Amino acid sequence: MNPKNKIDNLIARAAAANINEGLSKEINLDEEWVKFKRKYFPQKNYFYLQKSVAIMIPILFGVGILLSLLFPVQAKAISSKSLAFFKSFIVGKVQTVGIDYANQSSADDSINSLSPEIMEKIQSVPFKILLPIDYLDEYQISSFTADKLGDSTDVAIKLAASDNRKVTVQQTNITQGFSQGLSFDNEDAVLKKIRINGQEATLIIYKEQFVSLTWIDGDVFVSMDGNIGEDEMLQLGSSMRRIP
Repeated sequence: MNPKNKIDNLIARAAAANINEGLSKEINLDEEWVKFKRKYFPQKNYFYLQKSVAIMIPILFGVGILLSLLFPVQAKAISSKSLAFFKSFIVGKVQTVGIDYANQSSADDSINSLSPEIMEKIQSVPFKILLPIDYLDEYQISSFTADKLGDSTDVAIKLAASDNRKVTVQQTNITQGFSQGLSFDNEDAVLKKIRINGQEATLIIYKEQFVSLTWIDGDVFVSMDGNIGEDEMLQLGSSMRRIP
């Protein structure tokens, strides 16, 4: 029976019973109305759903951290697949990216894999530079230069992967203030404001498979450019750590 016809019939029967003493008064309108609502308008437990989501998020992060401690190599692969989920889940005017599964032992191994020549150049820079710790086994440092710019030092690091992916990392220590302008065609690129490891960052995605990421880490301006995808650039940026 149509819900509207059913409730109309209940009301009509109850009204007739109250008017005509000869009719049975066994109809409890309040009880029938409760049954009607349960049948045709079941209530969804939104509180339970919200509570479940709130519980699941820290559990997922905890599982990721545990995996990183037990299986650092596998965890890095999982982080690549998980990043898309968290990118779509954490949404707003400012998107935050900072999912990190690295642990200290894997970071130390990556640093120790650098050649003595590169380490000597790194130690000659008057500030602690940043490198994508989790990806030094995938990207090799093909070039490292450091030039004085007044009181600052400009460091340019070229990273190259085996499949011709290339990323240039530029870092400049800020000594007396800093300003930079970006210019691009709106039809050829998309600009996004995000956060990398808690810092405000600017991401520019160009149509021809070229991505640029810039931010300021403490007193160091960092710029990353390369012929890679948006997700991979975000992963590289979020894995940037200071080299002691």
